[in-house]
Amino acid sequence: MKIPQPPPLHDLLELGDHNDLNVPQHLIFDVGEEIYALPLRDVRELVRMEKLMPVPGLPPHLIGVITLRGNVLPIMDLQLRFGLATSKPRQNPLVLVCQIDDTFTGLLVDSISNVSTLQEETCDASHPPFSAGETVTGVAEYNDELVAILNIEAVIDLPKAPPA
Repeated sequence: MKIPQPPPLHDLLELGDHNDLNVPQHLIFDVGEEIYALPLRDVRELVRMEKLMPVPGLPPHLIGVITLRGNVLPIMDLQLRFGLATSKPRQNPLVLVCQIDDTFTGLLVDSISNVSTLQEETCDASHPPFSAGETVTGVAEYNDELVAILNIEAVIDLPKAPPA
């Protein structure tokens, strides 16, 4: 699927520190009561949730599809994906449009907090629960709280192509 080039994330990018381009920036967002981060390079754009069309037979965390500029975009509810308790109905949920290779997926989140530079030394990827290939690649401290840094490939868990 080819989604046309989205408008740049100017508003969010202006929040980050661009002095050192070698230090990755992360989009920090809330899902339920939890705080997560994704490398900004994995997020193509942010959109408001539009009319969702449920699709029978999908796993429970894939709640349906929306149309984005004429393209069908699958939507994944991160609360369901991570087994988080749903405490209250969502008010104005947002969709993070993420891209892996040529595949786009929308991640349903509650709110966006900020764009922040999380220094490599604040990430702990050596702890066993955060080993490579898991949905969480590390943790960092942000505003005196722990933030789980997500591995977008593991979160979306696309089927692997058979070797040629």
